[in-house]
Amino acid sequence: MSSALRANDLTRYTEATRQAIVDIESEIKNLRAIIADLRPSLLDDLGLRTALDALVERRRDDGLTIECESSSLTWEIDRRES
Repeated sequence: MSSALRANDLTRYTEATRQAIVDIESEIKNLRAIIADLRPSLLDDLGLRTALDALVERRRDDGLTIECESSSLTWEIDRRES
């Protein structure tokens, strides 16, 4: 953007600004996904089991097999077959 501005090229500046907006919107989406992974609202609203199930749903496209065990939770989830 700065080179277009220095060159006084309004068309290049406008296009660079549009691309910057697209890039920023993409990064905001990525940050929201990271935040949701770190502290999903489902954890507060519906509890640990539901939050973990939702996390597995979001990760199933990675082909992961996930096993979870604790004193109050036990289940296995294999999403590769979905």
